[in-house]
Amino acid sequence: MTDEGLDFSLVLKEAQAHGYAEADPTLDIEGMDSAHKLQILVALAFRTFIDLKHIHTEGITRVTAQDIEYARELGYRIKLLAIAKATAPDGAAGSGVEVRVHPTMIPAASPLAAVSGVFNGISLTGDAVGDLMFYGRGRADADRVRGAVGRRRGRPAHRTRHPSLPSSCRRSARPRCR
Repeated sequence: MTDEGLDFSLVLKEAQAHGYAEADPTLDIEGMDSAHKLQILVALAFRTFIDLKHIHTEGITRVTAQDIEYARELGYRIKLLAIAKATAPDGAAGSGVEVRVHPTMIPAASPLAAVSGVFNGISLTGDAVGDLMFYGRGRADADRVRGAVGRRRGRPAHRTRHPSLPSSCRRSARPRCR
C-alpha cells in the first residue's frame, strides 16, 4: 500500500494470491496476530503474562491512502507496531509493562520503516546491549520448510552441530559451555 500507493483491498488480494496473507486475513489486518506475538515476547522479555484482552489492539483497516500520503509528506511511514515497554525501573514500586498494537507513524529514516512485504522486524533496547534489531521473513516459503525438514530427518538432536560455537557449547543432552 505504502510503496505502490495502491488501495488496501488490491494489496490484500495480491498478498493472498502469493500466500502471504491467509484466506481470512482478519487476525493479520486487525492486529490480533501481532498481539499474540507481543504476548509471547512480553512473557520472554519481562517475565510476566499479559492476557490478550489487556492488550490495546487496533488494526490497519482504517488507515487510508490519504493517511499514508500525509505521513510521507511529513517524513514518516505508517507501520503496524506491537509495542511493549516497562512503565518503571526494574523492582520499582508500581512497575509494570505497557502493551499495545496499533498503526504508528515512524520516521522514514528508521530501520523499522524499511521493513515491508513478507518481512517482520523486532527492535529492542536492553541495558547491557543497547539498541538491537532483528529482521527476517514473517512467513516461511513452504518449499524451504520442506527442504529444511527433509535435511533434518534422521539426524538426532544430540548430534546437531553449530559451526560458530565451540565444541563444548554444541547441543547435547545437557549443554555445557566452558
